[in-house]
Amino acid sequence: DDSNVFLDNLGKLFGLAIVSIITLVIRSSRAGTHRDSVRDSIEDAAVVEPGEVEECREVNPELDSAKIREVIGLALPLRSLTYPAFLKLALTHLRSSDPNFYLAHGHVLDRCAFSLPGYADDREYPAEMWMLLLTNALHSSVEERMDVVFDIISGSVGGAAAPPPAAEQDE
Repeated sequence: DDSNVFLDNLGKLFGLAIVSIITLVIRSSRAGTHRDSVRDSIEDAAVVEPGEVEECREVNPELDSAKIREVIGLALPLRSLTYPAFLKLALTHLRSSDPNFYLAHGHVLDRCAFSLPGYADDREYPAEMWMLLLTNALHSSVEERMDVVFDIISGSVGGAAAPPPAAEQDE
């Protein structure tokens, strides 16, 4: 009558603990392998490395959210434009306040633009896309970049909605 369930089944409990640990290790290994394969596929599909984008932001300290918002105000009303036209618009405006302005590591942005499906210098894309591309060089905190991205996507600058296209204004 002095039987103890734990002591009587010590071998079974020990075996259960070993099997549980082995199962946990195998499951963790498979999850890690799956995670690595997903990460590898994303890295293979990426046009630029995350480190390149971060470096592009770090070497452009003069490109802040206020300047980006000014460019947004100029580009969004156009609705669509070519990449060369967008660059001309953005750089002309940015150089108007600082004639020595230089967009360092612009090749990172160029690679993103050139990787678009069917890219051609004379093909127009939505202005929002070019603005989102320019945020890759925006030297600011993540919160500020997200605010700028929200303004781009919502079509507003500083709370004011971008005007509708000319066709809609006439109606």
